[in-house]
Amino acid sequence: MTTNGKVFHVEVKSEDSAATSDFFKSAFGWPMMSPGPGFFMFDTPGGFEGHIGPLGDEENPAHAVAYIEVDNADAALKTVEASGGRTLSAVNEIDGQGRFFYFKEPGGTTWAAWEHAAKSS
Repeated sequence: MTTNGKVFHVEVKSEDSAATSDFFKSAFGWPMMSPGPGFFMFDTPGGFEGHIGPLGDEENPAHAVAYIEVDNADAALKTVEASGGRTLSAVNEIDGQGRFFYFKEPGGTTWAAWEHAAKSS
């Protein structure tokens, strides 16, 4: 079964990641786990997951980016470009977790495509 195209994760960049984490925990009861300073992981009812982190630099406003599962990040990057999207990064890898890239669709919103790492048996 393919999961290609399923939205499964949201990245939230915040001016104050601790305050954003506290807000979603208080307002919606989302459990938060902090894997390191300034970063918070959460799961919502229904299994949608995400993370909250600090802004990358002063030029990037606070924002949220949804992640779309793809079967192959390299092929998805080519498809995004052929379909009129603009890639914002090369395919990057997070060891043991997966590969991803950021892109903008023609209307200007930023998304990410994510290929899960192969599971070891």
